[in-house]
Amino acid sequence: IPVAKEGVIDREKEIQFTLIKMSEETGILLDGAQYQLYSVKKEEKDGQKETRTLVAALCTGMYGEETKETSGKATCSLPYGTYVLKEIYPAQGYLLNEKEYRFVLDRNSVSYDEDGNGTYVLEVTDRPVMGKISLEKKGNALTGYVEESQSFVCDTEPVAGAVYGLYAQEDICRDDGQVVYAADTLIDQKTTDTSGKICFTRTDEAGKLTDRFYLGNYYVREISAPEGYVLDPEKYMVRLTWDGRA
Repeated sequence: IPVAKEGVIDREKEIQFTLIKMSEETGILLDGAQYQLYSVKKEEKDGQKETRTLVAALCTGMYGEETKETSGKATCSLPYGTYVLKEIYPAQGYLLNEKEYRFVLDRNSVSYDEDGNGTYVLEVTDRPVMGKISLEKKGNALTGYVEESQSFVCDTEPVAGAVYGLYAQEDICRDDGQVVYAADTLIDQKTTDTSGKICFTRTDEAGKLTDRFYLGNYYVREISAPEGYVLDPEKYMVRLTWDGRA
């Protein structure tokens, strides 16, 4: 594989490939993401078909304790060629990135230092796992009267018009530790619809409404009851947690 060095061709040196894994939201480096790296070659008989050969299994931050040099990174040596990188397991607390990253190592894409050492860096991201919070309000409603037993008949039905608030039970933080909502902050307030349901939302950093909430502990409390109902004083705890690979 040719590598240029002061006009001399060195056919033995390979390129140091470095994978850098980051959070899509905050850019922090992520350890524990596992990848498979394939070399890609076109078949001689049919130029439209290609064969893939697994050449490396990579895991970010796998080299001992976290340091600035290794955190969020994985490296291997590769010759010139075409490659495809595919994530098989995400970092803990993040969604699997199903995108395949195709790249080419050649004279144009590789960076060389004064000693002729070639490097190529690929940065990829994962999205943090988030959750949705919703509720359904039901209550007893008078639906009839039985003359024989002289008793009323009640059924459970959806309750519209109940106002509920979503609060932070604790400091809710992004993956970089920045507090988004301090404990007991009212995050959202909504009224149950005719089906007795609410889906809570929040405003993200871009100013857009989203129903995706950071992992953590929340609680829901009724703020005002609809006509004919008594206010429910109970706080309903909500825990958004990650319990497996997403």
